[in-house]
Amino acid sequence: MKKLVYPLLILSTFAAIYTIPMTQLSPTATCAPTILVKGEPEPIALDTYLLGVLAGEMPASFPEEALRAQAYAARTYALRATDFGRKQPIGTTTGSQVYLSASERQTKWGKDTALYETKLNAAIESTEHHYITFQEEPITAMFFSTSNGMTESAVNYGGNEYPYLIPVASMEPDVKPQSKTLPLEEFAQLLGATPEQIKELTLVRNETNRVQLVKLPNRTLTGREFRTLFELPSTDFSIQLIGTSVYISTKGYGHGVGMSQYGAKAMAEQGATAEDIIAHYYPGTEFRVIQGCEKK
Repeated sequence: MKKLVYPLLILSTFAAIYTIPMTQLSPTATCAPTILVKGEPEPIALDTYLLGVLAGEMPASFPEEALRAQAYAARTYALRATDFGRKQPIGTTTGSQVYLSASERQTKWGKDTALYETKLNAAIESTEHHYITFQEEPITAMFFSTSNGMTESAVNYGGNEYPYLIPVASMEPDVKPQSKTLPLEEFAQLLGATPEQIKELTLVRNETNRVQLVKLPNRTLTGREFRTLFELPSTDFSIQLIGTSVYISTKGYGHGVGMSQYGAKAMAEQGATAEDIIAHYYPGTEFRVIQGCEKK
């Protein structure tokens, strides 16, 4: 099966933080906590960790305000996932936030390492100690690469309702649809159906135009299950049967919930600040300073 190639961002698609209830978080925090990171022998400073996350999650070529927005989201994600540094180590892959160590950043950027690290550190320092809150608790700061024109709701994605993870417009004009083709027999076999049953396949879309359900005579899958099964970039997909081939076309990249990184880029290029971007993608949220870090 031909693998899709999409030169975009590394995604935090199935983030463990998504399931952490707010009520489990400690009521207080410590200024500038250290974070336990898998693969690192010792706890590292939060901002050092954020440098590795920005390097792994967003191209350093992105506008400053988009990088600042990513810093806000990544800091919030880390604080919530680790309960301000008190809990278990945070992962370094798409199961949490992608983190690149110093050696991995050197491998990725080569001679440009110092230049890019300076740029990312400036974004981190300009947002220092601030995180995103809803009702005074750090939010579930989900983010993804590219939308289909709208972001997805938390309810549609995972069944849990978050007032700040609701559909909002996200215009990204440079994004092109992706496609893949499979033989009908292979497509049917993967779905546990017959070619005749495939002809009766129907898609049920939600209000963001993503596929919520894939219905077959013998079974029903969620859009997420179908996306995983066929390794699709997103759940906004269309299926066309022509002869003995099945054509799948997709729009967007990632789970679609929270901040679109390419949407943040587009907003920044149009003059929006990082704070504008956060307010847009996480409506109703506010910023808070880590306890003990307030300026005297």
